[in-house]
Amino acid sequence: MTTTKIVYVLFSKQVVGCFFAWQTRYVNIPALNDSKYIGMSVYNVVIISSSAVAISYVIAEQQDYSSLINGLMVIMCTTITLCLVFVPKVYFVTGAYISENSTHFLLQD
Repeated sequence: MTTTKIVYVLFSKQVVGCFFAWQTRYVNIPALNDSKYIGMSVYNVVIISSSAVAISYVIAEQQDYSSLINGLMVIMCTTITLCLVFVPKVYFVTGAYISENSTHFLLQD
């Protein structure tokens, strides 16, 4: 596959992911209602990727720094995305989440 085809495939997957997040934004099941976090993850990827491309373009002559910046941006992007998607779920499962229908914690001491 050429690079252009790979970019089109990856972009189409992001568009489909955004569509699914948009369609499930009003789900009332707490375990499935993470569309706002998926949306923030998509914005995170767009902003960090855009800044990585801009920085790499500016320092194109210095290949070592360009590779370092790209690697750090990828690590930062995946870490933030994983935290946005999974930290609220862990927070909910551990019992620190207060139910909207009651005033007590889900897990008692």
